[in-house]
Amino acid sequence: MKNDPRRIKILAVDDEEGILSLYQDLLCKDDQSKADENDYLYELRLAKRAKEALELFKSFQPDIIILDVYLSGSTGLEVCRQIRQQNRYGSYVGIIFVTGEQTPELTKMGLELGADDFCHKAETTTELLARIRSVIRTKKMADSLKLANEKLRAANERLAKITITDDLTNLYNMRYFKRRLNQEYVRAERYKKFLSLIMLDVDHFKQINDHFDHLMGSYVLGEIGRLIATSIRSLDIAARYGGDEYVIILPETAPKGAYTMAERIRSCIANANFDNGTYQAAVTISLGVATLGPSVNFAYKNSMDLIRAADRFMYEAKASGRGCTVDMNTTFRYADIDVLSEKETDKSGMAS
Repeated sequence: MKNDPRRIKILAVDDEEGILSLYQDLLCKDDQSKADENDYLYELRLAKRAKEALELFKSFQPDIIILDVYLSGSTGLEVCRQIRQQNRYGSYVGIIFVTGEQTPELTKMGLELGADDFCHKAETTTELLARIRSVIRTKKMADSLKLANEKLRAANERLAKITITDDLTNLYNMRYFKRRLNQEYVRAERYKKFLSLIMLDVDHFKQINDHFDHLMGSYVLGEIGRLIATSIRSLDIAARYGGDEYVIILPETAPKGAYTMAERIRSCIANANFDNGTYQAAVTISLGVATLGPSVNFAYKNSMDLIRAADRFMYEAKASGRGCTVDMNTTFRYADIDVLSEKETDKSGMAS
C-alpha cells in the first residue's frame, strides 16, 4: 500500500467523538487489499484539537484534511490559514470544511483562506465521499502542474547554464565574461571599489598539441579550467578567453590580494600532474594582473582598457621567461612587450 497510487492520506479534525467515528466507518474498509482498482485506499488519522491537527499535518503529511469549522480553543478557519501558510511550496493539500452551520459569510471566509469545498454535517456519507474524490482530482492536477513547472524550470536553468558555459573547461564563456566585467567595472567605479582582473596563458601550448596530440591538449585545457575553478572564491568569475587563455574577475580585490590569488593558481597548475591515461605532461602558465581602484595610478577609460592592461602584463610575464606573474608592481619594462612579436611568435602567428 505504501507506493500504491490509489493511497490517499486523510486527516480528519473534529472535537465530536461521534463525527470522528463516522469518518472511521466511512473511510476505512475492513480489507482494503481487496478494493477495486478504481477505488482509493484511505489512510486515516484523527485529531480533536487544532494543535494536535497541526502537529499531525507535519508528521503525517496528509493529502486531504477534513476540518470542522468550530474546534475547542480555536477554529478550523485558523487551522486552514496556518496550513496554507506553512505549505506554500509543498505538495498540494486539499481542505474540506464539514460544518453544521454553512452561511454565505462562512463559506466566503473559508474559500478565501484556501478551502477547496464545504460539506454539511447532515450529509457526511455519500456526498462527503463524492467531495473527497473531487478534491483528489484537484490535488492530482495541482501536483502534476507543479511537477511540470519544476521540470520546465530545471530545463530552463540547464539551458541558461549552457548558453554561458564553455564546453571544454566548464568555466564561463566569453560572452558572459564580457557582460559581467562591464557590470563589475561600472560598480567598482561608482562605489570607488577595487576590481582586479587576471589573464593567464598556457606556456608552449602548441608544443603540447604537437608533441602529444590534440586530445591531450584538450585534456590540459579542461584540467586547467577545473584547477582554476577550485582555486578561486565563490564571488570570483572565471572564464575561458579563447584558445589557451583564461580570465578571472576578482571583485573588490586590491592589487596584493589579486597577486596572491594569481600566484596560488600558478603554483597549483605548476605542481599538477596532467595525465590523461595516455600521456603525461608538466604545464606552466604566465599570468598578468591589472587592478582598478581608488589607490591605483593606472587610468582606465572602460573595461576593455582593464583587459588590455592584464593582457600586456601577461605578455610581459612571457617575455621575462614564462611561468610567473606580472602586475603593476613588478619591475619589468613595457619595452620588452614591443618586441614580443619578434621573440615569441611561432610560424602560425600565435604567441605561446
